Amino acid sequence: MGGTKRKIEMKRIEDKNVRAVAFTKRKSGLFHKASELCLLSPGTQIAILATPLSSHSHASFYSFGHSSVDHVVSSLLHNQHPSLPTNQDNRSGLGFWWEDQAFDRLENVDELKEAVDAVSRMLNNVRLRLDDAVKSNQRDGSLVIHQEDEEVLQLGYKDTNQITKLEGETSASASLLKNVVDNLHIDDRYY
Repeated sequence: MGGTKRKIEMKRIEDKNVRAVAFTKRKSGLFHKASELCLLSPGTQIAILATPLSSHSHASFYSFGHSSVDHVVSSLLHNQHPSLPTNQDNRSGLGFWWEDQAFDRLENVDELKEAVDAVSRMLNNVRLRLDDAVKSNQRDGSLVIHQEDEEVLQLGYKDTNQITKLEGETSASASLLKNVVDNLHIDDRYY
């Protein structure tokens, strides 16, 4: 039998459990369509506030907004036409936190320490993932290192501080990374 597209009549769902399931399934689709509209029409500003039907929900409401829910709602409450914020980036907030211009101007020692800690945690996680990948490849007998990778593994930089041991590092990643020096310059006087 062929599938014929049929129109579903819009009517209130009486059963609360069925209504809660329908809400859960449809809210992500609604938010996705709203984000597509924002991408297709850059001047569009949308705010969606949806309350969950279940009292067991951990959220008081779900929201989606472009440019932001607060901006769109406050402009509507004050009978103003929602305008695009003047500092809106063309990249729509996409990118890495360390590429943000505000990050380049950081002078607060605590915030800089947090950034160093975040980069160290990220580096540790990458090393662990590399170790897992190497172990997996060795188990499969398919360890392949390309010419460019060999050059990266043999790089060495003078006069840089190196994080030599991180928790959870194993001998496989240590042997692969023994000649790689992290480009993190950490001044010990702040710690």
